[in-house]
Amino acid sequence: MAFRRGVRLAGRLLKYGAIIHCTAEFVGHITVCHGSSMEPTIKGGDVVIVEKISINFQNIERGDVVLCRSPVDPRTLVMKRVTLIEGDVLDKTSTSPFLAKVPTGHVWLEGDNTEQSKDSNDYGPVPYGLLQGKVLLKVFPINRFGLLKDKCLD
Repeated sequence: MAFRRGVRLAGRLLKYGAIIHCTAEFVGHITVCHGSSMEPTIKGGDVVIVEKISINFQNIERGDVVLCRSPVDPRTLVMKRVTLIEGDVLDKTSTSPFLAKVPTGHVWLEGDNTEQSKDSNDYGPVPYGLLQGKVLLKVFPINRFGLLKDKCLD
């Protein structure tokens, strides 16, 4: 009797664990933010919801805030704003002198806090494959709750 209960419990745990894993892997998850490169839009300690469906369907636009694997250190995730998409021409103020436009399959990422951001101005265009998700909603702190549509949610 106790063995059957244990087997049923293990089965439920596996089932719910698989559902949670698939949701986090393919739909979205909650992330606690660190660092100052996206201030004032996102501050250290803010909690955001990151959705992955837009990435899976390659539906990223200029102005979106994305979670991305760092091109410099793949063990690190960074949060930046998409400022240019493939085919967009870089302006003359860009610090990347050898690049005229963003290559196919890449995006240009920049932090809102340009003084504190290591971004595409330092490492160039980012392959689409490094994007992990699109930041959809800020959920904490409560007084800053809202969609991340505008540049700043203060």
